[in-house]
Amino acid sequence: NEEAAIAAADRLLAIEPRSARAMTTKGLAQAALLREAQSTDAAAWTAIQRSFPAPAEIAPRDPVVLAAYYESYALQGVIPPVEAQNALYIATELAPSDGELRYQLARDFEQRGMIPEAIAIIRPEALTLPHDESDREKRERERNEERYRRAGRERHETARDMLTRLEASRSESDRQRQAEAEEDAASN
Repeated sequence: NEEAAIAAADRLLAIEPRSARAMTTKGLAQAALLREAQSTDAAAWTAIQRSFPAPAEIAPRDPVVLAAYYESYALQGVIPPVEAQNALYIATELAPSDGELRYQLARDFEQRGMIPEAIAIIRPEALTLPHDESDREKRERERNEERYRRAGRERHETARDMLTRLEASRSESDRQRQAEAEEDAASN
């Protein structure tokens, strides 16, 4: 309920004007409203995204605040600028066991064509997951995913699936580069 979140954030900001979490909650709720409205108003998106550096300056070591800056661009459906990517990277360093942050950062690196970096970020999460889920564990994971989906988080592949896919992509790229190098050498 974005309207209620904005109202609650405003109440907290009236009491504590420098509450980084309240600023962040308000900004994300406003971005979610724009997304729900399928807004293409660049000025509205820019205004919201400009609100995120202030809470990051107030709480530079709060991974929730830092990741929210990145999330505001993801909600818009655009690749975030380098500053937002850096904020997400720092958030991941501050909360290294947060698998969702790792996934987002690996996905960002993948979108930018930074496959080795994506692999390096997702590998720890992928290797900490159990190799074979029991039926009970799988049902529990799927129930949790459904709860998160209803709460607004999109369902995505597992970290292990992402790692497997990224490693295959890297192998294919390596084969293509090798073939191109051999072709260049043969033509010279």
